[in-house]
Amino acid sequence: MPYTLEFKTDGDLLIVELSGKRLLEHSLAAWDEIVREGEARGAMRLLIISKVQGNHSTLDAYSIAEHAARSRFAQGRRFALVDPDLESFPISRFSELVARNRGVNAKVCNDLEEALAFLQE
Repeated sequence: MPYTLEFKTDGDLLIVELSGKRLLEHSLAAWDEIVREGEARGAMRLLIISKVQGNHSTLDAYSIAEHAARSRFAQGRRFALVDPDLESFPISRFSELVARNRGVNAKVCNDLEEALAFLQE
């Protein structure tokens, strides 16, 4: 079953809540849906709140970050991912590193306040 995505807009901020079981194909499809929604709503900042269960492999995390970084939507915007799961947080941080090395202005946080502060910078 793919992720459930819930979208909200606050000015130029798109807020996305993700839930479901963490799988590579779900993550890639979710990013594509987030891009479509972000473009349609004119979002310049993106806050993803993960309620996803499970963990990605390092290779899957790399593939997801590469996929996201290749999208035109990733350029010139700020992205924050809130991943409060202590087990998956380190691999999410690895994805941040991959994306940042490709020019994406992204940050992975384990709490909402830190993510919002980054998006306000």
